[in-house]
Amino acid sequence: MKFTIVGTLLVEKQLDELSEKTQHILDEKIEFVENNPFHFDTLVHDTLRLHKIRFSDRRKEKRLVYQIKGNTVRLLFILDRKNDYKDLNHYLKIVGVQ
Repeated sequence: MKFTIVGTLLVEKQLDELSEKTQHILDEKIEFVENNPFHFDTLVHDTLRLHKIRFSDRRKEKRLVYQIKGNTVRLLFILDRKNDYKDLNHYLKIVGVQ
């Protein structure tokens, strides 16, 4: 079963800011998510169950955070790993996930 991938405006903007090489790598990982979104690590936050894709861009560790609801995978945002998930609540509010 294939899942439908949708992205927030925030993640679309963040993806555009990545290097071409990283964009290509993430495109492949997102294609994988389309077929098996449960493959990547789970990120449990309060009552939310989110998932994350680990990657690096320009030698900086980052995480693409997404949420699965039914047959839809919603790409939410990209976090800088150096901030140790401190920005998580801020980004969740921006994209309207509570």
